[in-house]
Amino acid sequence: MLLVKRPEALDAAFVPDSLRLREKEIHAIEQNVILPLRGGNSSLMMVYGPSGVGKTTTMKFIQKSLGDVAVLYENAIAHTSMRQVLLDSLNRLGRINPSLFLSYDSIFGYLNRYQARTSKKILLIVDEARNCLRSDPEGLRILSKAHETFGTSMSVIFVSIENPLNFVPGITGNLGILFSTQRFRPYDVEELYSIVMERCRIALVDEAYDEVIVRYIAGMAEQFGSARVAIELLQKAAHIAEYTNSDTIGSDDVRAARAMINPFFTESKLGELDINELIMLWTICRCIGHGVRTNVTCVSRMLADTAQSFGVGPGKGMNVYRVLKRLENMGLVESRIMGMGDRKGVKKVIEINDLPVSVLSEKIERLIRRLS
Repeated sequence: MLLVKRPEALDAAFVPDSLRLREKEIHAIEQNVILPLRGGNSSLMMVYGPSGVGKTTTMKFIQKSLGDVAVLYENAIAHTSMRQVLLDSLNRLGRINPSLFLSYDSIFGYLNRYQARTSKKILLIVDEARNCLRSDPEGLRILSKAHETFGTSMSVIFVSIENPLNFVPGITGNLGILFSTQRFRPYDVEELYSIVMERCRIALVDEAYDEVIVRYIAGMAEQFGSARVAIELLQKAAHIAEYTNSDTIGSDDVRAARAMINPFFTESKLGELDINELIMLWTICRCIGHGVRTNVTCVSRMLADTAQSFGVGPGKGMNVYRVLKRLENMGLVESRIMGMGDRKGVKKVIEINDLPVSVLSEKIERLIRRLS
């Protein structure tokens, strides 16, 4: 069944028409960079934050939304100098393959002629900027003084994962650079839920998803605080569900997607478990079934029946919580405290996220039968 109606909306490079949850950051960029630039004042901003928190998407959104400013976006991950960044920018403006030895006077001369021809001021966005910031502090100083030295109306936004204050030599001292900073914080689980739900509405048919599966994806991505991880989980889960001709995305599709993104699971982990631990893990799989999670109550209640079905019994004095902790430490299960709503308090819930439960169950069953 066709579940994906707009595949491009599940791509990491997709830029939506409205960018929710980053309004505060966009406003700060407008106030500190864009409005001063429109008024003839150049400025420099350092944008930083962990991977997947919307930095690049926000920069592309700004590039998409500004019509009166020439926005030059450069991914500088392979660059070690500001000169290389500027030369790539000239290429985008139509100056094909300028010499690598072009002086700064000549580079800014080209930019000034472009501004005179278009009457547009320039906003240069340098993404993945860590290498060139660290390697070329003098180039950074030259860029920061472009208006004063060369008469170029240009502001610059540098984007990196780490705060440039931590790795640019002399940035707050002898370089004499004035700049503002904007930190992008990780998303929380409710924000991830909102992002995934919005992407579902854009990209998928209505029958392909429900609130439970969207919350499962958001919860799985919460440890990273990353919209990129959440959207990639959704993308892969949707394609897996389509491939298996499912009517909707299921929890095992999401687990299979996570296994593709983070293939941490190995057969050797199961090989380290004794018979009681294997039986408990199989019981957890049985309790989860086609759902998202289970709880300690279900596992404790079904443990004896599971053992009996294999013709073995859990060891005397087996401590469910101790075994669960070992399974957690090995990365085979994840557990957390979750509110149950309706004043029912909280429960310890258990999830298996790195591998489809159906696949894991088969592996465990083969091992149990070999050992019993």
